[in-house]
Amino acid sequence: MSPAYGAYSLTGLDPDRIRPTGKLSLLGGVIDVGDRDDRRTWVVFRLTSCDYEPAMPMETSRRYRSCVPRQRVKFTFEHEDVSELEAKVCWTPSPAPASSRSTGTGRRSPPKALTGARLRVGD
Repeated sequence: MSPAYGAYSLTGLDPDRIRPTGKLSLLGGVIDVGDRDDRRTWVVFRLTSCDYEPAMPMETSRRYRSCVPRQRVKFTFEHEDVSELEAKVCWTPSPAPASSRSTGTGRRSPPKALTGARLRVGD
C-alpha cells in the first residue's frame, strides 16, 4: 500500500514567461501506513508560482496528514501560475499525551522521508 496517491492536471500553460506556468489541479489522498498509533503519515506539497509583476518566484505549501493506522484522508486543491510542484511523503512520531510528557527540552523528532517527487512546468 502506498502512503500517498493522486492525480494532477496542468492547464493554461503560458510558455512565453521567463518561467513557464499554468493552473495546477491536484486531488488525492494520504493513508497512514503505520501499524501503530504513535506515528503520523504526512504528504507535504511545496508550490512555486510566478506572478507577472514582479517576476519573482513565490513559495506556498500545503500539508495533509493521517494519524490513524490505515485511515484515508482525501485532499483536493487548485493553484494558479504554478511553475514547480514538489511533493514529499513522510512520517513523524505522534506527540505524547500531556500527562506523560517530560519537562525536558521539548524537542521533536525530525520527519522521516518516505518518498518525494518534483515536477517542473515546461520540462
